[in-house]
Amino acid sequence: MYPDNMPSNPTCKSAKRALTTSLGSVCLGSLVVAIVQTIRSIIRFYVERLDNNVIRVCRICMLNCIQSAAEFFNTRA
Repeated sequence: MYPDNMPSNPTCKSAKRALTTSLGSVCLGSLVVAIVQTIRSIIRFYVERLDNNVIRVCRICMLNCIQSAAEFFNTRA
């Protein structure tokens, strides 16, 4: 089922790599996601006061796409 060349304790080794050499990438990705979520909340607050529903839906959709892209790249970093 598993390949013969599977290292022992792959989870521990991955956690060690994430907490040492890849910590900067993890932090940067988390910062980008937090910034996008903050901007999304601010814009959503102001968009709710607009009368035009089409503009509201388009802006929310655009922000959802940006947030999804940021989270996708964060998981791949």
